[in-house]
Amino acid sequence: MNIHTKGPWTAAAWNSRRDGLYQVCSTSTGESIPIEASVANARLIAAAPEMMEALNEITDFYMNDCKCTLSNGFVCIVHRTKKIIAKAEKGEG
Repeated sequence: MNIHTKGPWTAAAWNSRRDGLYQVCSTSTGESIPIEASVANARLIAAAPEMMEALNEITDFYMNDCKCTLSNGFVCIVHRTKKIIAKAEKGEG
């Protein structure tokens, strides 16, 4: 069961500081996030570097064997994952 805040999530730069603490994320609607979801969001953010490393390893391994043509508009999971990685690393996509 996913408790974290439902996506899509976006990255944006802003300067927000309260009582010497920096805000890492907020909802786009400005609504309060329940403590359970905040904890789940923190765990997701903390796991992100390891997940990114694993995704890179998996896609690099399977990219060599990928036989999809992309000409039919279908994007295989390997290419889709590569696009998501580029979005996370460079803001592309």
